[in-house]
Amino acid sequence: EGEPQLFEWLHKHKDDNALWLEVYLKRATIADEDRIIGVVKDISAQKNVEEKLNRVTVENERLAYSDLLTGLPNQARMNVWMERELAPARRQEAAGALLSIDLDNLKTVNETFGHSAGAGVIVTASTYIVAAVDDNGWVARIKGAEFIVLLPGVIDRQKVSDIADKIIAVLGCEYEVLGEYFHMTASAGVALYPEDGVTADEILKNADTALHASQRSGRARWQFYNTEMNKGAYGKLVMEKYLRRALDNGELSLRYQPQLSIDRSIRGFEALLRWKSPYYGMVSPIEFIPLAEEVGLIASIGNWVMEESCRFARKLKDKGFKGLRVAVNVSPRQLEDIGFMSKVELAIQRAGISPAMMEIEITESVIIEGMADSARKLDQIKSMGIGLALDDLGKGYSSLGYLKMLPVDTLKIDKSFVDLIITDKRKASMIGSIINMAHALDMVVVAEGVEQEAQLRHLDRCRCDFVQGYLLSHPLSEADAMAFLTTKEAYRSKTQSGNLLAANE
Repeated sequence: EGEPQLFEWLHKHKDDNALWLEVYLKRATIADEDRIIGVVKDISAQKNVEEKLNRVTVENERLAYSDLLTGLPNQARMNVWMERELAPARRQEAAGALLSIDLDNLKTVNETFGHSAGAGVIVTASTYIVAAVDDNGWVARIKGAEFIVLLPGVIDRQKVSDIADKIIAVLGCEYEVLGEYFHMTASAGVALYPEDGVTADEILKNADTALHASQRSGRARWQFYNTEMNKGAYGKLVMEKYLRRALDNGELSLRYQPQLSIDRSIRGFEALLRWKSPYYGMVSPIEFIPLAEEVGLIASIGNWVMEESCRFARKLKDKGFKGLRVAVNVSPRQLEDIGFMSKVELAIQRAGISPAMMEIEITESVIIEGMADSARKLDQIKSMGIGLALDDLGKGYSSLGYLKMLPVDTLKIDKSFVDLIITDKRKASMIGSIINMAHALDMVVVAEGVEQEAQLRHLDRCRCDFVQGYLLSHPLSEADAMAFLTTKEAYRSKTQSGNLLAANE
């Protein structure tokens, strides 16, 4: 008697064929004699399936964590390694270094000899880096000609310097690929942990910052990261790199700020762009929008904003909220885009909405810098049935004299003007004059940045049509905007009673 035994057994024949057997054994007493009862089952087919599944799993893991060109680990694998190494660093129990490396002139090779030659250079460079690092750390290829080297436990700056020197030296040589010879150089940036950060995002960003500093200094060199690099040109270069990835990585989003009248009727929402970067956190539009314009990203970002805003307008329509419009800010650079009008028209068609549900906000700079051309394009927008708003009135230009020459139907008073209601009552009297002039031109007036009840009261006395600001509502996510509309306090027609001033008392 005893516990039954179950085990697997690989049985090999003399002819080298093999069978996987599942064997079940149990002691038993039969006719006063001890016996062993056994059941044997051929499980070879099951084992073959398991083996194939294991091979597929291993292969999938290899593909998920390996660079197909070089066979090196990729960014995903490096992220796993970094998190494992940085966990004790956050407790000040570990230290090391990370190198961000880029081949300086691979683009020239690709353009001159083709991408096959460029791929050959990358493969050769990867073997050089691995040899230079030896057993001091791990090497991964990120993309293109970018590599990362993680040196866990290497805390001696001189040793880090020696490894960096060696890498730059071996990469700065002549390459033979496909019968062609290329002289290459490389640049690198080094960030130390925990000194320069204790998260993977921090270390990667700071190593990239040092890399760009090296490239700006003449290439074929490397530098340690320092905080001064985040200022000026170096910091802008690094931010540009991450901004280029932001749209593809889903880091950009829209928030919708309601525009309300004093009698509680809601006009619609202004779509406001936000960037939540894993490297910088929340980045102010004041910082990244000018950068997007400068580096040529504003068109693609602007197209995305228009598409998303039209999609939101369609949701408003489907929910039965009638007569609302969504305002979208458009920069001068976007208006300069030859395909701008067709892209706006396409976004509206895709969403299946009326053009009247959309409003395009332009700044005074569009008018001042190119009056004739701006007027033509604005006429085109107006002819499509899209609303036009002049944004940021009072923020640095004086375009009031041009208003009657433009097809603008909404005038937006900038927050800086609204703030005068509290800080300079004499200048604040200008607001009433501006509103009266706009009404004489059949324009609707929206005051931005309303944060205090005194401002709201003054704007009410001046017969301002609509207001928006933190006193009434912060910019809302799409879901919160829908919830805002469904509350009794928010969505009312102009014939219904209710008053914002009374609600805030």
